[in-house]
Amino acid sequence: MNIIVLANANQQAEILLKATNKRVNIDFAKSFDTVLNQNADAYFVFTEVADIFKLKEFTLKPVFFNSVFYTLKELELPQNISRINGWTGFLQRDCWEVATQNEEMVKEIFKELQWKYLLVKDEPGLISARIISMIVNEAFFALEDDVSTKGEIEIAMKLGTN
Repeated sequence: MNIIVLANANQQAEILLKATNKRVNIDFAKSFDTVLNQNADAYFVFTEVADIFKLKEFTLKPVFFNSVFYTLKELELPQNISRINGWTGFLQRDCWEVATQNEEMVKEIFKELQWKYLLVKDEPGLISARIISMIVNEAFFALEDDVSTKGEIEIAMKLGTN
């Protein structure tokens, strides 16, 4: 299986650290336009796509793209495209949250990769990002109310949310 990944340097490092089936070849693309020109069994697009509707050009192959805010329904994307949280720090997690319209496709790709996944509703924020965002907001409120210092909050965030 051949996978093409579009990711920044930090995201690439996280992907390379994941335990992956040795039969899977992961290649990193330099830009979205080069991704379109490369043939693969699946595509992972973690960096922001300037024109999200270019994803529709991948009509047959599975595509997993980083979209925490916009839903598949909202973007009117086809069945072969699934949402994940590709934020730096989330890719190294043991289990990825995936919003999809094609559960069988996701199951097949993740089985081949030997990665764990959890299907979630196609809602803004997915799950983990939504919870961590609320924690970050509370940290700012604590700072505003002089409950804690920036340094103490930084330590608590690193220990609590990685």
